[in-house]
Amino acid sequence: MITRVLPPEEWHKLSVTGSVHLTDINPKEISVVVVEDDEVIVGIMEVARVTHLESLWVHPDYRGRAGTARKLMDAAFEEAEKMGDPFAWGCSDTELMSTIIPKLGAIKLDVESYMIPLRGKELCPQQ
Repeated sequence: MITRVLPPEEWHKLSVTGSVHLTDINPKEISVVVVEDDEVIVGIMEVARVTHLESLWVHPDYRGRAGTARKLMDAAFEEAEKMGDPFAWGCSDTELMSTIIPKLGAIKLDVESYMIPLRGKELCPQQ
């Protein structure tokens, strides 16, 4: 078995999984790592840079008013668009975000998100 980065001209081979890949949605800044056994793909993992919207906070006196959150979201979207991605990743751990995200046309993904330390790196402790 060999492990290698699959070049973009071979991304059509990803169809063996029958699922949607980030290469289908946003091929920029994506690497696809595969494990092959006699040239048959037996494992795939995509490595992607994805714009992530994080940490929306509104002063308690301004919560419940659409203006502040809308201004933040508009400016954040403008910044994300400058990065060239057609979508951004966003999570919600507050009622405010859970209310706002669907109104933006977002789709809910049935996943759990994790921050994974890379070799030799340490994560900041949870506060």
